[in-house]
Amino acid sequence: MPASKMAATIGVSSEERFAAVMKGLSDGTKYKEEGNAALKAGEIKTAMQRYHFGHLSTRSAITMVDNSAQKAMSPSASSANSNPSSLLTHADENFRALASLHISLLNNLTVVMIKLERWEKAVTYSSDALKMDPDNSKALMRRAKAYIKLKKLHHAATDVEKGLQGNPEDPELKRMRTYLDQVEAHYDAKQKQAMRGWVDKM
Repeated sequence: MPASKMAATIGVSSEERFAAVMKGLSDGTKYKEEGNAALKAGEIKTAMQRYHFGHLSTRSAITMVDNSAQKAMSPSASSANSNPSSLLTHADENFRALASLHISLLNNLTVVMIKLERWEKAVTYSSDALKMDPDNSKALMRRAKAYIKLKKLHHAATDVEKGLQGNPEDPELKRMRTYLDQVEAHYDAKQKQAMRGWVDKM
């Protein structure tokens, strides 16, 4: 695909767009690798910093290249009112690689937030990944885990079921579904017991 057709960003030349994509790929990959090394060494906060820098690098490159991506990736965007998945089907293979790297960094940031037990942040980063890739099983699984910790069990169940549709043998998703089923059964039993007690008093 000609570089001049990569995006329709006004005031930015095709050469600048191409350079932005390649720099985003280079910087994002470097920060991701550094983050992975830090995470493996147990240096959680260092990993968070490196993944965050990588996320900023890839996000900046994506929004510079494609104006439509800026709306899709904004905090107020949702998969219902934007077309973020088009980032992964972009005609330019380098741009697709950049979008995939950005999602990977968001997933890694989610892992860090889970380790730090920052559940709201884990929901935020996994939700950002799902805006771009709504069927991403890792993001669905990790957001479900965060929702369980936040006691938002209905949201967790929705993510678990969607994740299992795409990855039915995922052991973590299956374990969470079993847990949620048990919680629901326990709640139903308590409700029935309460109803029997209320009827008996009539």
